[in-house]
Amino acid sequence: MPTLTVSRIKALTQGSSQSFLDAWLNVANSPEAMRLDGEDTWLSRLKASRRGTKKIVFYGIEMWVDLYPDIFDRKEDFSSFHVPGLTNIDTNVTRHLPDELARDDWAALVLHYLGLDCIAHMGGPRSAHMRPKQLEMDSVVESIYRTLETEAHMEGTLLVLLGDHGMTAQGNHGGRLPEELAAATVFISPRLQGTTSIRRDSPLATAQDYLYYSTVNQIDIVPSLSGLLGFPIPERNAGVFIPELLPALGDGDAAAEFLVENARQLRHALGSSMQHLDSNSNLSRQDGSYTDCEEYGSELGRAMCLWDVVVEAEKNWQIAPSAEAREILKSSIYKACVKSNYLRCPLLYVFP
Repeated sequence: MPTLTVSRIKALTQGSSQSFLDAWLNVANSPEAMRLDGEDTWLSRLKASRRGTKKIVFYGIEMWVDLYPDIFDRKEDFSSFHVPGLTNIDTNVTRHLPDELARDDWAALVLHYLGLDCIAHMGGPRSAHMRPKQLEMDSVVESIYRTLETEAHMEGTLLVLLGDHGMTAQGNHGGRLPEELAAATVFISPRLQGTTSIRRDSPLATAQDYLYYSTVNQIDIVPSLSGLLGFPIPERNAGVFIPELLPALGDGDAAAEFLVENARQLRHALGSSMQHLDSNSNLSRQDGSYTDCEEYGSELGRAMCLWDVVVEAEKNWQIAPSAEAREILKSSIYKACVKSNYLRCPLLYVFP
């Protein structure tokens, strides 16, 4: 999928992969062509869940406001086409931080910094301007985190720091090379300390400036925010809750219950594909056994089989809600969701 800014913003807010039409939208500079009034996103779901008691606030490049003109209650956006992006936009974003961090009237504060992207386009990832810009961003993150630690009204706040795309050695993006697809994200909150422990072996050799944690699909950000912040998952979401964050949902059945909700929503979103399979295939279950879905010849057939496994696992968990049944259910949901997600989405390297 295209690693263009507009397509990545849509994926990060809607939870679904985007089309190459976004390549035109990314350069058209036409707010009317881009606007998606009433679109189902985590922003709209969060706003609705707070029933007018909390605001959605934005500072950054104009694409967010062009896409979702009906979402933001307080905002200032800046043109990414006409304003030099090395310092101007970032400075204007940061100047709002002290006031916003002192407020307790917002449910979400979205900040889109552009400086790193501009520096990469001009001189690549090893530009002489890169290190000072990274130090500047470090100070921004530190100031936000210190507020989370010390201010009572920010105690339950989640900070998600992420890139919408990666870059090539020349500092470009827009295609689907591995280095363009790979971006990093960090979930930061004092409440997350000690709740995440999953670490995986790196599939690549380590390097001096490269550390591996784990990878997820970029669209998985959306159901993860829904679960952590307590609002319904957008209808067209195709992502699944990030497993490293499951302990943050609490002990016992809470994580399994949200995963069941995520699975039902995703199954509904994939309904047309599943209906096609039901009406155009002779696949049948063998003696009620769902243990080996790899026997089916097509990816769609294997996905359908895995959803049958989820149904059986949920029934077993409801009949005999043991810890073992709960873990089997969670495992089956992840297998079915991953198999069902045919669209290749940009990867995020997750630092829990």
